[in-house]
Amino acid sequence: MKFMPKKHLKSDSKKLWKALEDDEIVITSDGKPQAIMIKAEENFEQIMKLLSQLKAEVALEELRMESIQKKKNQISEEEIEKEITDQRSGD
Repeated sequence: MKFMPKKHLKSDSKKLWKALEDDEIVITSDGKPQAIMIKAEENFEQIMKLLSQLKAEVALEELRMESIQKKKNQISEEEIEKEITDQRSGD
């Protein structure tokens, strides 16, 4: 994995595309990761599907961690079932 400042997107685009042939590129702004570039040719749709799944998994993990930090992970089975029932009924 290579890192490249976002200002190089325009000024060194040739270098960017060459680097992308061999590796993934993390685009940075002020040294912090902002985007990831990956080569996607014949398997574009599969890559997009996997990225979508990965983003969902990351979001779920963030919710789990928030739940643990706020101690909301300590509810009973009855409370869980009530919440599910309420959500399904639209309450």
